[in-house]
Amino acid sequence: MNNAGEIPLLYISCMIIAAILALALSVFGLIPISFMSLEWLVASFATLILFVVWHCVHDRGWKRCLTGLPILFVLPFVAEVYGVNSGHLFGHYRYTDALGTRLFGVPFIIGVAWVLILYASTHLASFLVSPAPYIEQDDSRWRKFASHAGLAGVSAFAATAWDLMMDPVAVGAGWWRWHGGGAYIPHVEGGVPISNFLGWWIVAFLCLFLYQSLQPASTQNGRRNLYLGAIILYLYLFLAGLAMSLLALKRSDVALIGAMSMGPFIVAALCWMGTMDENASPKRKQP
Repeated sequence: MNNAGEIPLLYISCMIIAAILALALSVFGLIPISFMSLEWLVASFATLILFVVWHCVHDRGWKRCLTGLPILFVLPFVAEVYGVNSGHLFGHYRYTDALGTRLFGVPFIIGVAWVLILYASTHLASFLVSPAPYIEQDDSRWRKFASHAGLAGVSAFAATAWDLMMDPVAVGAGWWRWHGGGAYIPHVEGGVPISNFLGWWIVAFLCLFLYQSLQPASTQNGRRNLYLGAIILYLYLFLAGLAMSLLALKRSDVALIGAMSMGPFIVAALCWMGTMDENASPKRKQP
């Protein structure tokens, strides 16, 4: 097997093992840092971003990486700034000081969180719908548009599934506050408005549609472990949210919602892996 294809899987697997060990030590009080603290978030996000950059460079090259990844940071950050200061798009909310330095009311770490979940979601979704590499040069504009829109739509659902679990966790941790609460999980600090998740889907869809349209994946890097690394990144984000739901928030219902919303994407993607050649893209039935 190509050694480059093994690196993403090895990297993210080691990272997950280290995170689980640190989490266990934190739970039993053997290390002082809390996995809900800003220090923990910064350390874990920094590690994850290093993987995302490496993965993107390997998949798309330096030039595409430098123009593609900023889309996943800047556009959601601008949407958050608009949402915080207008009360539209997501609902009426504000960030507290718990997440560190803010710009126009939005912590920088929020932009990083968007990059992680959007990147993981779009690669996971590429197993479930026809991804950009399958678009032929002579395809019509409508066919190209439909392919990108389909991938972005499924990716947006995968990203929003994460927020279904993480938003109550964040509210419970005091990372942000919803003015007036909402109908979703109302027993956690008044709940979350349903409009938040609609806003999440819209922002994720627009970002990923633009990302896929301008930065199609390389057709020569469809190696099994390369894609598996991105799926495990999504799995890690799921497990981290699950741990926070159960151990910090102590809400099994939130953990169950996370399992029901994110679980199908993970299971479907892993099952789809069985249809892939080791050094090729997903097998497809001949017409």
